[in-house]
Amino acid sequence: MAKLWDLKGTKFREFPHKGKVETTKFSPDGKLLATVGENGTALLWNINGKPHKPLLGHKGYVNSVNFSPNEKKLATAGDDGTVRLWDYSGKQLKEFKTYQGRVIQINFSRDGKLLSTSSASYTTRLWNLSGQQVAEFTGHQGNIKSADFSPNGELLATASDDNTAIVWRIRGLDELLHEGCDRLKDYLVTNPDEKKKLSVCP
Repeated sequence: MAKLWDLKGTKFREFPHKGKVETTKFSPDGKLLATVGENGTALLWNINGKPHKPLLGHKGYVNSVNFSPNEKKLATAGDDGTVRLWDYSGKQLKEFKTYQGRVIQINFSRDGKLLSTSSASYTTRLWNLSGQQVAEFTGHQGNIKSADFSPNGELLATASDDNTAIVWRIRGLDELLHEGCDRLKDYLVTNPDEKKKLSVCP
């Protein structure tokens, strides 16, 4: 069960989610509440306490839920190692496998274009909303419990059971392209015809 309280500590609403509730999250407009927990359950509620839509598909615990900051979408992740994108009607828009084992926490970037997945495999990965992995961060020696984007989207902070927090720099597309071209420099010198096909490399 989830409960809603005012800032004075007075309970004024209950959301009868059956079983253990792992996480709750408000939608950006404050009109919906998401609850996730055991038995693969993820539920959307109207803020008045009435069920809005179930989000069905996960197997095992659903550990995390988060809303997109700028679109009517939300994401869930859990022990089955999948991330699922949903619209507010409860329709599943996308499912992708993270290959990280149990996913403990997910988060949207500030612009809503990327998702971070933090896992029991000691890794955090970044994904676009098509389900393509765009980055991986390794270095922790324990389960990663949390990841959060900086306001400008250039940094990602992770926190782990290994008693450390790490701040990572998120490289932009231009930087990645420059690095790729630099690695191909010697090859392109000896293969000028191939260079003509790569308009991104000067």
